Amino acid sequence: LLAATLALEWQRRGVAGAAAEAAKLAETSLAASDTWKTMRTYALLAELALAQREEVKAREWLARVTDPLDRRSCEAEYILAKPEPEQVDAFLGRPVKEYFAFQVRLLVGLAEREGSAGRKEAVGERLKRAAAVCVEARHPSAPQSLPVVIEAMHGAGMEKEAVETIGTYVAMCRRYPEDAEWKAPSLAEAGRLYRLVGKPELAVGLEAEAEKSSRAVFFLYAPAGWVACARLALGRGDAAEAGRFVGEAVKNASAYPHPRGRAMGLFETALYLVEERQEVAAELMGELKK
Repeated sequence: LLAATLALEWQRRGVAGAAAEAAKLAETSLAASDTWKTMRTYALLAELALAQREEVKAREWLARVTDPLDRRSCEAEYILAKPEPEQVDAFLGRPVKEYFAFQVRLLVGLAEREGSAGRKEAVGERLKRAAAVCVEARHPSAPQSLPVVIEAMHGAGMEKEAVETIGTYVAMCRRYPEDAEWKAPSLAEAGRLYRLVGKPELAVGLEAEAEKSSRAVFFLYAPAGWVACARLALGRGDAAEAGRFVGEAVKNASAYPHPRGRAMGLFETALYLVEERQEVAAELMGELKK
């Protein structure tokens, strides 16, 4: 699974030799893989074949994907690689509650194609429909598909629509219960998106809401919430407050009794520090060294 993931990423970056080597390792490792990893590997290899424009090979890998979620993802990528109007319409006509994430992926991808061809009006139609699909789905995970739509709107110069869609995203995220693991990270993502579109003032209040949720969530998931709070604070220029939130993340991660959960929380925190180029506190470094 990891080899197939690397193969696809190398291919996307134009490093064909490394992609081929990783793909070969993925294929030879399949015999030792369990069911879930095998299915996901098939899906990734199908995507890789599409990226390499090997349609026959892609179909062969796709035929081996029987898991519904992985197959839907493959189908979306397959249609996007060679969009035929009938296939596009059929895929977008499927029940949104089951297909919303994949329909959004297809619509955003099609919007990118329309943009490259200079069809600005078509871009707007695709992206507005993608946002509508998320709302229509009425699924707990549906808000998680909206950020990519918002970023695409911003990239296409649809600033009014982007701001409105962030408002929709925030409203959907606020419906999560306080102890939902997604709530704080989602609210932090909304803050990032408001900054992206040049409306940081609209993010006021999100930090307090994210902190409240982080205190309510089960402590296995709390580090991600606290890191989300830190990103919000850092985004408005308050490094001291961001540091306080990082301390909460470390405290929660260090207290988790199982080593895997402890490692997950500390990794989440360390990744934030690396990405934001923040100094690693002695407390965190001490935990990491353990």
